[in-house]
Parts: sequence; C-alpha cells; structure tokens
Amino acid sequence: MRKRAACFLYWRLISAYWPSLALRINLTRNDSS
Repeated sequence: MRKRAACFLYWRLISAYWPSLALRINLTRNDSS
C-alpha cells in the first residue's frame, strides 16, 4: 500500500516537471541547430 502511494507521488512529480523538462530540451535543441 505504501509503495503504491510512493509511486503515485512520483508520477505527480514527473507530470508536474515534464513540461519544463521538455521545454528545456527544445531550447537546447534549437540552440544547437
């Protein structure tokens, strides 16, 4: 049960930070090209 809660929190963190992470990747990709 506790492991499931930890997984849920982990996914919340990922989904929260994913947009900024993708944005950073796009920025670096545009800079290199």
